[in-house]
Amino acid sequence: MSIDHTLSNAIGEFSLTLAKKALLHQNTTNYSASPSCIFMVLAMVHVGSKSTSGDELTKQLGVDFSSIFTSGEFEKHRLSLAMNELFKKMNERSEIYSKIFSRMALNDKYAHVLETVFKSTIEAIDFHNKKESVAKINSWVSDCTNNRINDILTESQIHDNIAFVLINIIFFKSEWKNKFNSKDSIWVGGESRVHDTKMHCAFVR
Repeated sequence: MSIDHTLSNAIGEFSLTLAKKALLHQNTTNYSASPSCIFMVLAMVHVGSKSTSGDELTKQLGVDFSSIFTSGEFEKHRLSLAMNELFKKMNERSEIYSKIFSRMALNDKYAHVLETVFKSTIEAIDFHNKKESVAKINSWVSDCTNNRINDILTESQIHDNIAFVLINIIFFKSEWKNKFNSKDSIWVGGESRVHDTKMHCAFVR
């Protein structure tokens, strides 16, 4: 089986598993997620993992991304092409951004894979300076989302033992598959009303 089919099947299986867990734990609220983006973020972490962590991620993702360092150049090239095709499809209706803010210098080979295969950028950051690090991260997110998301992090979420922060953004505009109809509002009396609306677990590829 080709790497692109393997990757496609792995994302499909991962999406189903994620949907089942989401419905199990979020069955009373609206829920929106992009399984492909979550898969890609975990794959980026997986590339640099090994031992127990690597084995667990291989099990969850269905693809051993950590073997990329031991693979030949041909296999790396095939994976890169498959990933490029995936990003091309994802970007047809959305904009995808990934960035690692790291307080440590990353391994050169790992950084190269992140930049060339996963189209991620890397920036050195000093998490000891909480105010500056939060400002940098929030500024980047704000730029990527046309100022629609401005404060994704607060200083209280930054700790001295953080090695890096990996952020993935999917920015899109789309119509609801099942639109809300104001006529479904049922008036009970006075100012009270009940919304007979249909909620859905939404997933963005």
